[in-house]
Amino acid sequence: MDQGRRQTIFISLIFAGAILACGVAAWLGFTFFANQTDTAVLATAAPTASLNQGVAITSVSANSPGAIAGLQSGQIILEANGTPIDDTTTLQNLVADLPANSEIILILLVNDERRQTTARRGPVPPYLGIEIVNRDEFIFEMLNTPTPELQPEEQPDTSSELNNLGLAIVAEVVVGSPAEQAGLAVGDVITAVNGAAILTSDELVAQLLSFTPNETVTIVFRRGDDTLTRSVTLGQNPDSAERPFLGIVLEN
Repeated sequence: MDQGRRQTIFISLIFAGAILACGVAAWLGFTFFANQTDTAVLATAAPTASLNQGVAITSVSANSPGAIAGLQSGQIILEANGTPIDDTTTLQNLVADLPANSEIILILLVNDERRQTTARRGPVPPYLGIEIVNRDEFIFEMLNTPTPELQPEEQPDTSSELNNLGLAIVAEVVVGSPAEQAGLAVGDVITAVNGAAILTSDELVAQLLSFTPNETVTIVFRRGDDTLTRSVTLGQNPDSAERPFLGIVLEN
């Protein structure tokens, strides 16, 4: 067989093999370009947040703006007013540059979930009433500090401590009331009404009395680790039609 004919047969075999391979691939349900497609998808995917991003809250002062916003030790602040927080200095400078009583929208990492809450800047340092450390320092401390496990009977009861602070804690929700319709529940701690901070039960009562029946107000409250917001249309007080009615009983 001459050299030219051998080359022709060899090329034909390669071509036939390629066609056969493509046919088998198509029969199995994929193409040879699958890897290129996968790479493009991965390249456009959102990057994973760094484990060191954010600052960790180590303590929260009672009745502080941070406490009112529901901030707690162990939570991670990832963003403030849309600005990524990479270290304590970034957050401190951002808050210090704001006017007193300014709203600060915080993005938190709580139990591996992103959550949002709104705090207000206090008039004097520490403006939020919280202590923070860089997240990598917090992780190092957690890894090197054993946490004792409490038995069920040793779990601390914080309800009496909250009650001693005079917070506006819901003890009862009247059936069919505006509060029930808005989703308020026993144990909720009301922290603001129409943007005005509520620190005690007396402040809540005084604030509600400044409204009229059928007026809609915005109520912010804490439920466990969550800070929730609800719009409530006040009713008429059964004892006085001129007074507003929310329909809750507060703890003494």
